[in-house]
Amino acid sequence: MEGETSGCYLAKALASLYNFLAELTGARTRLKPVLAVKNKVDFAVAEPLVDYELRFPDFSVEEHRFVGLGFAGSDRVSCVCKARHIVGEGYWPVDVETYDVTGGDVGKVVEKSGRTSCYSKAEIVDDSAEVRVRYDEGVALFTDVILTEKLLEPGDSGSSVWIKVV
Repeated sequence: MEGETSGCYLAKALASLYNFLAELTGARTRLKPVLAVKNKVDFAVAEPLVDYELRFPDFSVEEHRFVGLGFAGSDRVSCVCKARHIVGEGYWPVDVETYDVTGGDVGKVVEKSGRTSCYSKAEIVDDSAEVRVRYDEGVALFTDVILTEKLLEPGDSGSSVWIKVV
């Protein structure tokens, strides 16, 4: 997705200068200053093709609500895209209730059962963080994500994250 055109005068001036120089040298490349695209979700989609049972070996789904999917992190923090943004993209979690994390939830514990690190839990540090994530293709800006203490290990991306409500 392409960002909207930047209104920054410096960015416009630099783009004009570089475009002028490109034209002088015969280059076909043209620059256009754009604002960063703000993302709210990063997740994979799968549709079960066979009968299944939603069950985790580490905790009871009946006592928990789905808060989102883990997608990035470091050795200190992890990022979770919110369930409401996943639903907003047209994807509903299968057979579970969602929970909307808000400012009142900072300090509460969330849990996940991941492919690599199995069970882990961490405190919510920020209910609406803005983070930049480096991918092979560049850097992506994410807004309104849940930031937790370290929750994910490499390979845990896409793990469902839950909060206990009972």
